Amino acid sequence: MGATQIERRNRMIDAGLELFLQFGYRGVSMGAVAQKAGVAKPTLYKYFADKETLFVAGVVRFLLEAREICVRELAKPGTVETRIAGALAAKHKMFYRLVEGSVFADELYSESARIAAESFAEFEQWLQNQIERLLRQRGQEKAHLHTMLILACAFGIAKKAQRAEEIGPAIRLMVEKLLA
Repeated sequence: MGATQIERRNRMIDAGLELFLQFGYRGVSMGAVAQKAGVAKPTLYKYFADKETLFVAGVVRFLLEAREICVRELAKPGTVETRIAGALAAKHKMFYRLVEGSVFADELYSESARIAAESFAEFEQWLQNQIERLLRQRGQEKAHLHTMLILACAFGIAKKAQRAEEIGPAIRLMVEKLLA
């Protein structure tokens, strides 16, 4: 795929994501995405067989960005606790900011779980493996159980947060306390 094709594909994904956030998964048509992206409907269908394929492409691209952020945070200098907390805070703030203000956030979460479950599962397994590896290197007893607990607590913190800014400090505190 050439640079122009990649740019066009990304423009269509961006348009789809914007419309999904504005109108929900069920409220978006491929025609609306084509119009928003400034392409003909046949061009959109050349890249994406249907709305589900477009949605999954958006989720996959988002998860790749989340993975890059987590890799950077986990590789930073500092304690294991700081690096894990940084990665989890960055991930959850990214997810929070994506759906922030969308009345369709719950619908999009459930559609993501249904349509892109495999992509989410792969990402979450990768992140779990990274955290568990760091804890083992640190000599943490029961690294697997600690990792599961940290991930579950971070998810709960993100779900309860009223603002994205609350996520980082709460996750940092939780990781510090659990690994103390």
